[in-house]
Amino acid sequence: MVDEFILNQNPRTYEEKYEGQKDLSTLLFHRFNDLKHEIKTMLPCKVTEVNNTTNQVSVEVLDYTHDEVGGIQSYPIITNIPIRQPMDSGSAYIRLPVQIGDEGTIEFFDSSVDDLIVSGVHSYDLDEDWHKISDGLFTNGFLSKNTLFTFDSTAKIILGGKDGTCTLKLTADNTWTIVGNINVTGIITATDVIGGGISLATETLTI
Repeated sequence: MVDEFILNQNPRTYEEKYEGQKDLSTLLFHRFNDLKHEIKTMLPCKVTEVNNTTNQVSVEVLDYTHDEVGGIQSYPIITNIPIRQPMDSGSAYIRLPVQIGDEGTIEFFDSSVDDLIVSGVHSYDLDEDWHKISDGLFTNGFLSKNTLFTFDSTAKIILGGKDGTCTLKLTADNTWTIVGNINVTGIITATDVIGGGISLATETLTI
């Protein structure tokens, strides 16, 4: 039986868990418990480099790991991490370009995805590694409270920059409202266009 006194003390350091006169069951309990916490599936991180050509980033993990003697150390910079594109399908996309300094999460897979990244076809890897640090996916948008953005919560859809100079909004009454300049390449077709109270459909223009 695992030493109840030891467990109730909620040991945190290497010395408390493994040193001194502890029975084998207690040592095994602490080791299995440590292994459980060492398996990382998702961690907060910050972007340090962006490669828009390959749709990948390098990230600094905002967490710590433990060495063999219980010391605390930072993760190395993780490179070549694919960016999750939640608004992407085979026929359309909406992009929110990732920038250096953006905070998000890195998710580690239960198996190798190297072949999926290269060819889109998954095949069994005889050297499968669970939660391998190089098999991750970056998701943008992990926001701390001091970076939260206030927006019109009554709108149905909002697109815009956080500086507020340009927004495209579908309001609650199903009206599209645009704030900002519009540059168009192509043809705009409309039943009517009204500018300054003047309708192009009903007014006679004098040139």
